[in-house]
Amino acid sequence: MFCAAPGRARQPPERTLWGTNETKASRARGQRSDHRRERRFLKPLEDSGAGDSGGYFGGGGGGGASLGLSTLVRESITFVPRLRDVVPWLSGQPLNSVNPKRQGVRMRIRHLVIAAVVAGAVAAGASPSLAAAAKPPKQQLTLTDYQIAPALQYIAKGKSNFVAKNTGSVKHEVVIVRGTDPAALPTKPDGSVDEDQIPKRDKIGETGNVKAGKAKSKTLKLSTGSYILFCNIVDTEPDGSQVSHFAKGMHTTINAS
Repeated sequence: MFCAAPGRARQPPERTLWGTNETKASRARGQRSDHRRERRFLKPLEDSGAGDSGGYFGGGGGGGASLGLSTLVRESITFVPRLRDVVPWLSGQPLNSVNPKRQGVRMRIRHLVIAAVVAGAVAAGASPSLAAAAKPPKQQLTLTDYQIAPALQYIAKGKSNFVAKNTGSVKHEVVIVRGTDPAALPTKPDGSVDEDQIPKRDKIGETGNVKAGKAKSKTLKLSTGSYILFCNIVDTEPDGSQVSHFAKGMHTTINAS
């Protein structure tokens, strides 16, 4: 029969969920096994092109904002606490050594990290579609009788939504062409602009007729340069005379850059 050394009481082995404590060697073997499993999981993803520069979340090499699937998995493995860290008795620690308060904190940290990783992946995958769905900026144009007042003289190049609001007493319109000097535009005998004489490459677009008290919008794409905005409506007065809105000074210029 085994006898304890004099003066020392025999200490029974600590009990855990799985029995007695595991040895340091067995814990080390478990850690090496974990690393091997991680590598077996990540290797196929990297070989299949789901890495940092492409794949499911990489967007086919869409730049620094993309997040590769293997990177996502690696980061989650690196920063998300292991199960044996969150539940200490799985690593052989005695049941009575678990601090419930610490365990709750670790669980909350684990959930927050997982949520952050998932949110980052969703944002990286959704950013191209969000950008495509973004609406062009609005450019407000106020139309009075024989004047066009843009809210901004300088706007960003690209698509813009021109909103023309007619506060005058008669109908107006807005025609946009490339140019710097309204006086250089070709005109007809009645004083209106001869739009047929303007090169097609310089014609940007128009809002169409806007009734008094109404508003109308048109989305147009402007490249870098200067543009002329004018109203080309010609009114016929009761006495038969004609009034060209352009000839009366209903024009202005804006710049895109």
